[in-house]
Amino acid sequence: MPLELLTEHPRAERLCPRPRIYDAFGNRLEKDVWTQASGTTTVSRFAYDGQNVWADVNGSNALQTRYLRGDMVDQLFARVVSAGTAAWYL
Repeated sequence: MPLELLTEHPRAERLCPRPRIYDAFGNRLEKDVWTQASGTTTVSRFAYDGQNVWADVNGSNALQTRYLRGDMVDQLFARVVSAGTAAWYL
């Protein structure tokens, strides 16, 4: 099965030859990206609270990023990475 090219990128990142994973509501639950230079696949998973992503985890389900959201649509207050560094969107 041929790999699908994501973009014309110097590092030649490509999607893995497996289906993208979505839930019954159309929310993307996992993204796999294969990098030609290293020959490795990076797995990103997404945790939802309703329709909003509240966390990103890696292929081992270790927390990578948390999101602090408000009650309004697309209301994002902050992003906190696993090291504890916060980026505020005020």
